[in-house]
Amino acid sequence: MFAVGVDFGPDVTFSIAFIHGYVTCIRLIFGILVVCIL
Repeated sequence: MFAVGVDFGPDVTFSIAFIHGYVTCIRLIFGILVVCIL
């Protein structure tokens, strides 16, 4: 998101891993909220 690299090797892999981790964290928090509400 921040740095636009010329080579799409490690940067893209890191970005995908970062986004995947972010989504997993959001889903985990959402799941905890659902459990707390129910």
